[in-house]
Amino acid sequence: MIKFVSTFLRLTICLLFAFVLVSCRVFAQEDKIIINDAQIPEISNTVEINEQIENDSAAEQTDGRIIETTPPDIIDSIFISGVHPVLLENLLTDEKLTISSFQSLSLKLEQVNHSDINQDTINSFQWVYLLVSSFPTVTDSIQFNQLIQLWVSKPAPEAKFQSLILDQTTYEVFHNLWGDSGENVIVVDEADLQIISWESNKSITILPFENLNSRWKVIQLDGVSPLTSEFQPEDYPLTIYFEISTDDGEENYSIDTSMLEKMSKLPTGNFYPEDLTSVMLTGVTALVRKTAEKMEENGYDYPASDLSDLFNQVDLLHISNEVPFYSECPPAVPPRAGGRFCSDPAYIELFEKMGVDVIELTGNHLLDYGEDAFTQTLGLYISKGFRYYGGGYDLVNATQPLLIEVKGNKFAFIGCNVPGPESVFAGEESPGAAECDFNVMGEQIHALRNNGYQVIVTIQHYESCQYKPMS
Repeated sequence: MIKFVSTFLRLTICLLFAFVLVSCRVFAQEDKIIINDAQIPEISNTVEINEQIENDSAAEQTDGRIIETTPPDIIDSIFISGVHPVLLENLLTDEKLTISSFQSLSLKLEQVNHSDINQDTINSFQWVYLLVSSFPTVTDSIQFNQLIQLWVSKPAPEAKFQSLILDQTTYEVFHNLWGDSGENVIVVDEADLQIISWESNKSITILPFENLNSRWKVIQLDGVSPLTSEFQPEDYPLTIYFEISTDDGEENYSIDTSMLEKMSKLPTGNFYPEDLTSVMLTGVTALVRKTAEKMEENGYDYPASDLSDLFNQVDLLHISNEVPFYSECPPAVPPRAGGRFCSDPAYIELFEKMGVDVIELTGNHLLDYGEDAFTQTLGLYISKGFRYYGGGYDLVNATQPLLIEVKGNKFAFIGCNVPGPESVFAGEESPGAAECDFNVMGEQIHALRNNGYQVIVTIQHYESCQYKPMS
């Protein structure tokens, strides 16, 4: 009897001790969660209890009772690896994304090949760079192999460009792509880039699209310009790709939700053709003399027959027509002698076929056949839907800027006439061209720019048989 009681007591103590161990282990481990209320099966002795506890500590359980989990690392910053466009970092900063100095537990922004963008990429950016030179440059295009030759070695003396000038960031971007450069590749501060390029003879520059301004001329590469409607960035050798991605070695992570929301607002690049507005200024024309004779012989659209593809590529087509369309204009054939001009109103068909949008009226032949001929011309333009500037029914109409918005881009056209004669200028109550008043024009330009307009100024000036500008 005593032996039985003793055995019973020992067994009871063991079971109580085991129960305490199990209870303490379950409540002490904060990284375990109870999946359901399944009952722990009966355990016959201490050895089996210990084995069950060890099994319950496994990383994954398939019986639905207890799982040991490791909380994921939260990624809430971006590590910038290598070089990148200044605008891209500014975009990250504008969205209040945290830039980290450490790669560990951060997303990574880096330059990549287009083919490297995959499922690990969180954001990708397509960055278009331009080949440019100072605006007076005559050369329009070079081949890509000539550009690479310019990068790696000294070009031949007859080459159109003898040096390649870049800022430090752009140099490093293309150094990643093309490798080491030759001595004729010159790196300068970004603030000095345009000044040095203008001063350097036969130099060319690469810059990101967002840095393009009116003092640069875009040079075609293999006959392709990003400013044309058929441009395809994916096929252009100066298109660079960047991505924000996770570290390849990071497996257990979670990206901060507010960070993901901010990144979703980032643009996908720096070039959006749907927002690009192209304007073509074709200069002065007068449908008279030999031009009119050829139109009579070959059809009214003859002067534009080989140019239609070029005109169709632009959003706004400008022309400066300096003579009136007059219903009593003498016949064009035979060509008239002298310097008094007008055109048959039927010739307006040419402007319609060209797709002209804007007509400049600063010419000094507008009143060759009197005020009535010019007011007929203004009425014809209005009836055909042509917009005009630089001349008009009176001084107010002639000096009024022409405001146009295309694809969200706002343009203002202003024009005037310098040489006269006095009789061609619009008056308080008389039609004609706008006489240049540069003080008033300066005030107009300042006000328009403050209101977000890109101002285009054209001037009818004195004729000159020399290349050097007169003013």
